Amino acid sequence: MLYVTTLVLLAASSLPDGGTTALGEPQYLDAGTARRSETGSEVSPKAMERSDGRTPMKLADGSPNMAYFNPPSGYRSAEGFQKARWGMSPAEVQKLYPSLQQVQDGVWALSGTTADLDTQSFFFFARNRLAVVMVNVNDLHSSPDQYEADYRSLKDLLQRKYGKPSIDETTWKQELFRGDPKNFGTALLLGHVELKAKWNGPETVISITAQGKGSRVLVQLGYASVRLALQLQNEIADRATDDL
Repeated sequence: MLYVTTLVLLAASSLPDGGTTALGEPQYLDAGTARRSETGSEVSPKAMERSDGRTPMKLADGSPNMAYFNPPSGYRSAEGFQKARWGMSPAEVQKLYPSLQQVQDGVWALSGTTADLDTQSFFFFARNRLAVVMVNVNDLHSSPDQYEADYRSLKDLLQRKYGKPSIDETTWKQELFRGDPKNFGTALLLGHVELKAKWNGPETVISITAQGKGSRVLVQLGYASVRLALQLQNEIADRATDDL
């Protein structure tokens, strides 16, 4: 759950100043569809409407506009993951992916392939609405360099589709192999270095990471709904208290 939480926080913190996305387009919720929160309480039109009758992600004082982050019942984004759309229920997503199986509260899983790599995809729901999808690459390699190749191949495909990433980082945790390109794969496997790239869309944060995990490197794709991220973050925090 740790990386899911990190991805949710990236989505929740991805709002640039002025209520625009990283792509520069203002994001709004039609005021006519957002008179009530999901709990049924009224949302003040004066608190949420702009002169064009739509709702920005941020209020005039720069604080988050909770009407935007609490979409009304029936909300379906034009964005999502593959055929699925943010806001869909588990039943709706399962119709698209009949092999989808529930693995725990609010989490469903699906095995398959992504760009010819063996993958397992996890679908996370907030209040039964699709909010995050994580895709783990399951391929195992004898050479650690191949994990780096998988990462860079997938990143290139994402860049071809979404353009230049807003974040493209190589983070060194240990200095032993820094400056030694022949042992970069070994450094990745040992957790001495981590790779991360991120893209901001109008309603979606997309990321790819590579991190050493025991005897392998986990290459992971993440897709998070900006509008439902706060709800999922709260649900993850609530579930974490169940063991206390």
